[in-house]
Amino acid sequence: MLQDQSPDRDYLHKHYDVIRRVKRMLAWVWVVYVTYIPKELNSVAHTLASWGVRNLGSTVFWRSPPDFILLPLGRDSMS
Repeated sequence: MLQDQSPDRDYLHKHYDVIRRVKRMLAWVWVVYVTYIPKELNSVAHTLASWGVRNLGSTVFWRSPPDFILLPLGRDSMS
């Protein structure tokens, strides 16, 4: 009979480094403040969230704001 040497088998997972970091973060003492901001005042976040819903499964890194965010960015900067 084979017996696992370690009760924590996460090291076998291909994303072990991420799991380890998340576990460390969960051990922190968190203080969280939640503030309601209407989407009309934060249209950049609303636009990006809407884009994300339509592009599930995509991982994208932008070096500068994508074209579709420029108008909301201008609106938010004036509010």
